[in-house]
Formats: sequence, C-alpha cells, structure tokens
Amino acid sequence: MNLLQKTEKPIIISTGASTYDEIDFAVNLVKKTHSKLALLQCTSKYPCPLESLNLSVIPYMKSRYDLPVGLSDHSIDPVIGPVLAVGLGSIIIEKTFYIG
Repeated sequence: MNLLQKTEKPIIISTGASTYDEIDFAVNLVKKTHSKLALLQCTSKYPCPLESLNLSVIPYMKSRYDLPVGLSDHSIDPVIGPVLAVGLGSIIIEKTFYIG
C-alpha cells in the first residue's frame, strides 16, 4: 500500500474477500496522499454465479466512501452483471472472460 501511495496514477482497489474494516483501513491510508481512488465490488468466486455478485453493496459503498465505485465481475454472463452494476451507480467495470 505504501508504494501505491507514491504513484500519480489512479488507484483501483478490488474489495474481494475484504471486510469493511479492511476496506476502511485501505481507503484511509491511500486517501492521506492520493485523491485518485476508486473501489470495485468483487466476489472472489471463479466463476461467480450471478446471484453471488452482491451488487446491492454498490450504492452502499458509494455512499460510505464517497468514491467512484465499480464492479470486478467474474461471472460467466458477459452482460447482466455489468449492466445491473451500472444501474446501481458503477462507473468502472472490470470483466473476466473465460475462453474455452
């Protein structure tokens, strides 16, 4: 985290397998020296079933942290998760694709 604070590039933190206490810690640490920060809702299942994406936390995270929020999507469906996430306020979509 300390090395990330030195970059002038935007920092995107994926929240997979993190508690709110851990996210709070990371956000507070980075915000001390860096203003270009965003969070991605992530469910660490590969592939992730659509019903496990936990998209309902997107508006909550947006409100709690007052940061841009997005989705780190590991579902097989290429469209449903990202479209729903945008409808809930996401402005960043990171999508894992499966080939084969």
